[in-house]
Amino acid sequence: MKALVTMTNGEEKWMSLPNPIWEGTKNIGTGITREAVFVGPKTKRVVVKTYSVWQKGNSGCCEGTSFHEADDQEIAVLADFDSDIAEQLEKHAIIIPEAL
Repeated sequence: MKALVTMTNGEEKWMSLPNPIWEGTKNIGTGITREAVFVGPKTKRVVVKTYSVWQKGNSGCCEGTSFHEADDQEIAVLADFDSDIAEQLEKHAIIIPEAL
């Protein structure tokens, strides 16, 4: 799957994503749901797919899916959230930072 990913530096890049290491639904904030976690086999980048619902001015409600690169803090949260995610991150040689 190709997706437009927002990198940790704010840059947006088109990336080919492998099969997710985790899929499901987890509410992570008001109107934001985590849907999948991907790990690049060569780049070792961790990418998170989210679905959001938000208010856009007076035009009403908007919704959509987005992809972003996880920073160290989010990787720690992902590993803490689910032992299967932690196991898959370790399997892909991702160093799980200590929770901040």
